[in-house]
Amino acid sequence: MLRSGAMARYMNKNVAGINVPDNLIKEIEESNDKMAKSVEIASRLIKELKPMCQGLHLMPIGWDKILPRVLDASGL
Repeated sequence: MLRSGAMARYMNKNVAGINVPDNLIKEIEESNDKMAKSVEIASRLIKELKPMCQGLHLMPIGWDKILPRVLDASGL
């Protein structure tokens, strides 16, 4: 899950196969509540991807406590 725009840009630059679109980076950077925005983005992506895959791997990286919110918001 995205914690900040800086994290997303770091992932784009240093993690092979990762491409966080600029519009998502902008969303997280413009948010006053990064955690709530992260939940919103993650749940939106899960809903979009769910019909196309058999599972997802979520990496909250220190935000384990928000996983139930993401799962609830995404309908899992």
